[in-house]
Amino acid sequence: ADRREEIITGFKYRGHAGDIHGPYLGPDGRLYFVDGTMGHEIRDHSGHILSKGNAARVFSSRLDGSDLETYCGGGMANPVAVTFTEEGEMIGAATFFDYDSQDRIRHDASFHAVYGGVYPRKLALLRDEFQFTGPLLRPLTRFGMSAPSNLTTYRSDVLGAEYRGNVFISHFNTRGVTRSRLTRDGSTFRAVDEPFLVSTNPDFHPCDVIEDADGSLLVIDTG
Repeated sequence: ADRREEIITGFKYRGHAGDIHGPYLGPDGRLYFVDGTMGHEIRDHSGHILSKGNAARVFSSRLDGSDLETYCGGGMANPVAVTFTEEGEMIGAATFFDYDSQDRIRHDASFHAVYGGVYPRKLALLRDEFQFTGPLLRPLTRFGMSAPSNLTTYRSDVLGAEYRGNVFISHFNTRGVTRSRLTRDGSTFRAVDEPFLVSTNPDFHPCDVIEDADGSLLVIDTG
């Protein structure tokens, strides 16, 4: 690649990984990317502000960066990645999803990313930036402070037909990959999570899990 073209800019960075991740190509042909609570101010080529705020978001745009919109968002510190089911539903993972709730338990989570959905954490941040049409949406699975780092929807049946459509999530802190089996539950999903790959080596920190062309899973370890 001998040309680098900036299509969207205006994301802040504070020296850690709670910033922009992606992009991910959606089944609708659009780009999806996620940003944490670093703050952003995105302008078009004429200088007009398209989006400005401090809350975390899942953004969507056309391939050239145009038609930018917020798909969903919330107060979670860092939505790290999204993936798509075979039907086109979006599943995400985030750190510090809900530690300002009544139970005061800090935890990471997976979540069903719904268009227009608002997700919990810092309510003061949310009410200034999102339109509320109902209660804050809940996670699919609460992980504790596992630091989910990426996720992928398994599309092959090489591991067995029962694995097709499962979501595999890598966890940086807890040194493993979990398997999440999704079943329909009304307008959303119910998730059953179980360990798929776990290491006792304290230097094993998976930062990604990817389905290879032959149906095997690749796990990237930062060491």
